[in-house]
Amino acid sequence: MPKVIFNFKICDKSPACGGVEVCPTGALYYDDGIKFDESKCVGCGACVGACPIMAIHLAKTKAEELKIQSEIDADTRRSEDLFVDRYGADIVETKLTESDDVASEIKNSTGLLAIEVNDEELLHCLLNSIPMKELFAGYDVKHIKVFNPSDSLRRELNIESTELPCLVFFKDGQNIGTISGYFENAATEKAYLIKKIKEILQ
Repeated sequence: MPKVIFNFKICDKSPACGGVEVCPTGALYYDDGIKFDESKCVGCGACVGACPIMAIHLAKTKAEELKIQSEIDADTRRSEDLFVDRYGADIVETKLTESDDVASEIKNSTGLLAIEVNDEELLHCLLNSIPMKELFAGYDVKHIKVFNPSDSLRRELNIESTELPCLVFFKDGQNIGTISGYFENAATEKAYLIKKIKEILQ
C-alpha cells in the first residue's frame, strides 16, 4: 500500500490546501491545521499533484518511504523562512500590522523601515516569492506586512490599489521611496528588484 508522507517544515497549513480539496476519501482534511487520517487513505496520490510547494510525497515501497523521510529530516528549511519573510507572499503564524497601527510605526521608527502592502486577492505562490533577507542583505531594515490596506493608509503611503504589492521605504520616519509590483524569484527579476532597493537605501 503506498504511503503519503508530509514535509510539514514547508507546509503553509492553509485551509485552502489543494490536497484537501482533491482527496476523494477525506483522509486529508483541515481542522485547525492540516490533518491526515491514514486509515482512510487509498494511496491514490491525488494530493501530491495538488500541492504547489511539493510538501506531500507518495512512497510506493518501504525503500522509497525511508528515502523520502531521510530527505525531509535533512531539510533545513523552516516555514518562517519560506513564508513569513517573502515579498508578495502570505505569512504563517505571524500577526499582521493593522492599517491603523502603521502611522505610529512610521512615526516611532528609527533607521530603515520597509512597509509591504498587499491584498489577499493578489497573493502569489509562496515559494515563488523572494526572501526579504536576500532583498535587504547588507542593510538593517525593519519589515512589516499589511494586507487589505484601508483607504486612509493608501493615501498616507501615496499608493493606489493598482500598485500592489508594493514596498514603501522610510528612514527615521521619512518616506525615501516606493517600489511597486510583484517580482518572481527568478534571477533576472530578483536582481532587478535588489538593484532598485539598493538605489533607495543607499
